[in-house]
Amino acid sequence: MARPNHRGAYRTAIGYVLIVMGGTFLLVMSAWNLWAASEDKSYGYIHRNNPSVVAVLGFNLKLFLRLVCSPFVLLWVFAGALVYLCGLLLQKLNVPILSRLILAAVSAFLSFIIIRFIAPGGWPSLVSVFFTFFWTGLIAGTFGFFLYPRIGEESFQTAPLGRGYKLLLTAWALLFAYAWGNTGYRLARIHSTKDPEVQFVSAKWIPGEGELHEELSRMNPAFHYLSDFEIQELRAAGLTGVLRGCNGSAFPQLKRFVVIMAHPVRETVDLPKPASGDILYLQTQQGWKVFPPGSPTVPRTLRLTYSDPTPMNDVATTNYSVDIGLGHPKEPSYAQAFSWSRNEFEAPVPSPSLPAQSPGTN
Repeated sequence: MARPNHRGAYRTAIGYVLIVMGGTFLLVMSAWNLWAASEDKSYGYIHRNNPSVVAVLGFNLKLFLRLVCSPFVLLWVFAGALVYLCGLLLQKLNVPILSRLILAAVSAFLSFIIIRFIAPGGWPSLVSVFFTFFWTGLIAGTFGFFLYPRIGEESFQTAPLGRGYKLLLTAWALLFAYAWGNTGYRLARIHSTKDPEVQFVSAKWIPGEGELHEELSRMNPAFHYLSDFEIQELRAAGLTGVLRGCNGSAFPQLKRFVVIMAHPVRETVDLPKPASGDILYLQTQQGWKVFPPGSPTVPRTLRLTYSDPTPMNDVATTNYSVDIGLGHPKEPSYAQAFSWSRNEFEAPVPSPSLPAQSPGTN
């Protein structure tokens, strides 16, 4: 015989995940995405890939399934179990309508805490916060309100799980096994490459008279995008003018992958990753010059892709992605390496009259 109250807690936890968590992602987040896209359109911002209802639902369904297979789902399971226990305690009040309202409030409050902790879609604006909190709270409150009468039923407390619940648990177990198996496979592929972890640095070269030097940022004049050794290498190669840092970080434990451009290109560029030490690529009229010359590289690359201006971003950009052993993403990368004004397209590609070199590969 099943122990009293245990089976009802299982059912409530499963229902809380499916109804409250699933409703948040499939209904609330999808509605917010579509509403935000329509607002952009009303202000004249037309996205190149304006999302359809099916695309938005598919995206949020994938997000929901990923969360179901992550440790975060335990928060929702725990919340469902708490809702059930609160319902059992409220049975002693013997005031059904008040108990319903209290259980609805408890369910909504727990959903607020979880949404604040997970923040599934991020918080692009204050409006999105209130929108998500209100509708998720409404779904959770409704769940708790209509759950209360069932908690008092003896069958809901002691009856074995039905076939539907068992099928859901089986499907979840299979999905969980697939997700973590796939994650393990991808991690194994990444570790098998043994590529050194790199930090990406990008800078524009603005040819001019005088010794080559880096233009420091007014916001943070102490930060240098390029090292003294890199600047000395470029000076020795005949470069003069200014280097203006665009993207960079300071992690001395990582290998440096430096890309210097002076002119935008519309073609996709794949630059091999270093096999061991730091590496620097310089754009020239004859192709890409690599420093140090003959640096050993691996087959995996850092990819540069061009993006045209959009109504929301009136400058063209060069974005980058790094192959860490899984290939480059099919979707375009939005990690920005360079931004380009119109006059930079018209300027000729400068060249220090150096022959392009192909980096060595292991």
